[in-house]
Amino acid sequence: MNKYALLTAPILSMGAAALFADAHNEHAMAERSFAQQSGGYVAAENGQNGQKNGDGNAMPMRQVTPETEPKVTHWADPYITADFIYWKSYEDGLDYAITGVTPNTNNAHHGSVKVPEFEWEPGFKLGFGLKFRHDGWDLFAQWTWLNEVEAHSHAHASTNSIIYGSWTPNFIGTGNGSIDHSALISNSDGRAHAHWDMHFNALDLELGRNFYISRFLTLRPHFGFKFGWIDQDYKAKYHNVQGDSGNEYEIKLDQDFFGVGLRAGLDAVWYFTKHWGLYGDIAASALWSDFDNSRKDTFATPTVPKFHAMRNHNSFFTLTEVVEFGLGFRYDTTFFVGDYEFYLQAGWEEQIWFNQNQFYDLNDEMSGNLTFQGLTVKAGLMF
Repeated sequence: MNKYALLTAPILSMGAAALFADAHNEHAMAERSFAQQSGGYVAAENGQNGQKNGDGNAMPMRQVTPETEPKVTHWADPYITADFIYWKSYEDGLDYAITGVTPNTNNAHHGSVKVPEFEWEPGFKLGFGLKFRHDGWDLFAQWTWLNEVEAHSHAHASTNSIIYGSWTPNFIGTGNGSIDHSALISNSDGRAHAHWDMHFNALDLELGRNFYISRFLTLRPHFGFKFGWIDQDYKAKYHNVQGDSGNEYEIKLDQDFFGVGLRAGLDAVWYFTKHWGLYGDIAASALWSDFDNSRKDTFATPTVPKFHAMRNHNSFFTLTEVVEFGLGFRYDTTFFVGDYEFYLQAGWEEQIWFNQNQFYDLNDEMSGNLTFQGLTVKAGLMF
């Protein structure tokens, strides 16, 4: 048995080599790029077939990892990209009411935790880059903008139950100097609703190099900076609180975020035909972040006009982590003897902005991450 196995292995290896050779002939871009390293690697140990740099170390005569097309005809050639994004946002810790609470001897009705209903929103990315002749490195900047995101929700108390207000403090003033702890709940006629909106902008500035690591696999490691601007507003309003019809408690929260920090990642494309491939991108950032928060609470009754129960402002600095993922399919082609490249790709993208919910909460219970996920369609032209 071992004898036949030893004879079969070389035959299978030769067949596999023939298949890969055919696939290699089909992939023109990879063939042209890897022709540059037909001479193999330079023996760095003895310095043969190499050039000496100023330190006397051997340097390769040919590229070990040949850059991808298109060819750079000047000292630097530009390229542009445009993305259409259709993402759904979600932020943890924005629950504003709990229904199904029964304070008496009746059996509790089925309730739920109420959060804003987050919707899908369109947006775009615009990118501009320069690919340099020196070793195939490129400098790329990309701006991401997401349409104003809004989320609404309403909650009503069912029969023999009340609403628990997640954002209400465990006391509020009644206007005459007294404090009533029953402000935490609304009565059986209670209603609550919440509204959240967000404006999102991000800017990535990176230096990278796109090269072949095998005949069918390209890698582009990159590093640089990330900037982020995120403005959020959150309102929660509770009707008929303290067991009295007409009482209203309203909370207005505002958060302005700015962050800047280091970003690094890796973009990969595996080609399974001449023009089609599967891409995967990943990046991570650590942003020095400035949070500027404010909160205003108002309370009103049928006999007492609306007054401020609380007004607060808080600013602080911290470090925020961001993780980005992307996976999908890509089509590209070169023309004009490899001087130009056009590519189109579509896939699924996800981003996690950690600890982005820093709204001021008296109960110190609300916090969480801001996440994005959805479709991303990109077109690019390199010339």
